[in-house]
Amino acid sequence: PSWTGGGTPVFIRLEPSPDKNSNGVILAVQDTAGTSSNLHAAYWNGSSWSQQASFAVGISTSGTGNIFSQVFDVAWTSGGVKAIVAWGVLPGTLAGQQTPFYRIWYSTNTAWAVGTSTAPDLDGGATSEIPRWIRLASDPNSQNIAMGVADGDLDLTAMIWDGNTQVWGNQLTNAETAISQVANGYRPFDLAYERGGGQLLLAYTDGNAYLRCRTWTSGGGWLTEAACLTDTVGTTPIRNIEIISNPNDPVSDEMLIAVTNSGRQIRTYRWNGGSFDAAYTPTLFSQWTWETYPNAGMPFAMAYTRDFTQPTAAITAPVNNQHNAA
Repeated sequence: PSWTGGGTPVFIRLEPSPDKNSNGVILAVQDTAGTSSNLHAAYWNGSSWSQQASFAVGISTSGTGNIFSQVFDVAWTSGGVKAIVAWGVLPGTLAGQQTPFYRIWYSTNTAWAVGTSTAPDLDGGATSEIPRWIRLASDPNSQNIAMGVADGDLDLTAMIWDGNTQVWGNQLTNAETAISQVANGYRPFDLAYERGGGQLLLAYTDGNAYLRCRTWTSGGGWLTEAACLTDTVGTTPIRNIEIISNPNDPVSDEMLIAVTNSGRQIRTYRWNGGSFDAAYTPTLFSQWTWETYPNAGMPFAMAYTRDFTQPTAAITAPVNNQHNAA
């Protein structure tokens, strides 16, 4: 698809519907346009593109003329009933630039909502807190979508969107106030839901070499900040954080997290539902070339292999004239 006035794409997100009976995919594209960036989206129905839209002109970036931050994201609710695209805007572009904007997709109508909506202010209306990185995470067991936002004041805010009521809540303001690497185009935070427990994990840097985390549940809300690890991730400031959930087990609490630092090192950890398991922590991998350059983004990727083993079943003999299957 193409959009009027579109520039060169710099970030592209394709997010397939979690509905197994749907071929739907949402495409979101952040492009360059001078010293700012625009956001466009479209819907793929399995054979063609439709519902092409431009949501923002002049969305916020990592700095003047530097289009290195992904200042948008897209996520579906469980079952693919709804989806949202969220983004931030440049100072002076729209009123309330410290407030993330979003648009809802309705699968029942195969259409975007009419008009753009606003999420809560990042910090009580402080106009200097312009979104620089936005990250969305879907709860596979509810209609909730979590959002994490790193802003121009180097603060981190998180909140939860209830897809049933279509209302934001459970806002965690200033989870961290010194995530300095976001100013250089890196993403020193991430968030993801466990597939089995419904618990949300938010992990972020303290601005240096320590990894911090908080968890959220619908029954307990946000827990206080904890040091995820007893040791540092190397000796230099953390730059990037990535969390992925185990896709193979619908009742698993396992997640993997990868962390890079400015010393050109990467380390992975395993989350077991309550803590990071030291037994699965490898030594630091180090010295990849691209990380020596400024504004290098996230020069790594991580993924689980998929388990396509067919389930097995056995028929037992009748007991008391009742047929039992295991």
